[in-house]
Amino acid sequence: MIAQHREESILLWQLEALYGRTPAHHQAKSFIELDYKKRRSGVKGEKDLEFPLSFLSDNDYLILHDIRIKDKNGYFQIDTLVLSMCYFLIVEAKNWYGTVLFDGEDQVVRIGDDGKEEGLPNPVSQVNLQRYRLQEWLSSNGIINIPIDYYVVFTSSSTIIKSISPDKPIPEAIIRNNQLLFRIQDMNEKYNTPRLTMEQLHELSTQIIAAHTPRTVNVLEKYCMSIDELIKGVFCPKCAAVPMDWQHGKWVCRSCHHMSKNAHVRAFHDHKLIISDTITNREARELLGVDCPDVIRRILLKEKYSCIGTTKNCYYKLELHHK
Repeated sequence: MIAQHREESILLWQLEALYGRTPAHHQAKSFIELDYKKRRSGVKGEKDLEFPLSFLSDNDYLILHDIRIKDKNGYFQIDTLVLSMCYFLIVEAKNWYGTVLFDGEDQVVRIGDDGKEEGLPNPVSQVNLQRYRLQEWLSSNGIINIPIDYYVVFTSSSTIIKSISPDKPIPEAIIRNNQLLFRIQDMNEKYNTPRLTMEQLHELSTQIIAAHTPRTVNVLEKYCMSIDELIKGVFCPKCAAVPMDWQHGKWVCRSCHHMSKNAHVRAFHDHKLIISDTITNREARELLGVDCPDVIRRILLKEKYSCIGTTKNCYYKLELHHK
């Protein structure tokens, strides 16, 4: 049973919005694109885990995705946590491409299709630390003496996994996606003494979910950018040109002359993802490139954004209706 579903990646949406609003010549553009591709790959890898886990019985397992919990050292995050009455399992997904070389549990080198080598943090050390911090957190909440194991799952079938040298084999915790279900079956034989009841598992999952804190990122700060550097205006949904002009109750593209009544919605989404989940009439005028306050007020009310405050100092609460 899935106790907590995988969250949509707000960070992925933020990077997508920021990339679109960053001028082509800006020095941060390439870094934003690289981080977007990495995050998109990571999200795909996490979702690929759902297939083997779907075979687990709802009566015997609770599954929590995207757990982020605070402890004395800050926050730690777990891709997927599988709870059973006999043991807990941490599953870390890696959607790395190319050839991945392991030097035991030390160095990891990835070789891309272009032959370029890249040093990466060892995911076994990463997930082992997650286990330690989870053990400490559980202990502080009265849960002790239950085994916690882990696997690092490579979700892409095209990834080549090798050992750097014969005397330092690939760590046993490194497996492929199609092995996960069978490794869990092996664990059921290894750990066959119940430590908790299903009722206690449900109580614990509720406790974990209550402790979960979604990650928030100020992407402008991350890339050392200011609001003034962003591209203003409404993007054409057909040719992506910017800006569109507001004419007689609709947006008209200067480039392809496409017309739209709701092209402004993307601009509001971008503002929410990059800057703030609230917007004033003045900020909306600057964002959309429309000088008339009454037009902006009608557009904001048309989208049913909640208006908070007095007429003079009011602001609107933006809602995210993403694809």
